[in-house]
Amino acid sequence: GVSADLAEAFWAVVRENITTRKDIVAWWTLISQGADPLIDEEDREFVATAIDMLPALPFDDGTWFSWTEEVKAATGRKGKGLFMPLRKALTGMAHGPDMSALMPLLQVVKAQN
Repeated sequence: GVSADLAEAFWAVVRENITTRKDIVAWWTLISQGADPLIDEEDREFVATAIDMLPALPFDDGTWFSWTEEVKAATGRKGKGLFMPLRKALTGMAHGPDMSALMPLLQVVKAQN
């Protein structure tokens, strides 16, 4: 289950994205074990470049902003074309909590492997 030191932050981040109890387990699994990346064919090269720029764990509440700014400067992508492929690569989903709040909780990023 969720460790005591992460419980409050975990709940604050995921509570708006829970419909059933199973969702709680799914979010904890994503955070603790990582998610299988969801990468569209047209984004494969972009995501590979971005993942190479992703700092090492642990992330903090500034990681999403600093990483996406660096990726934007390197690739010229912006807006949804920048953020959505990165969200999908890290979480395997096109929706979910604010990434700047979620990233500090992530303990594994399968896209880096």
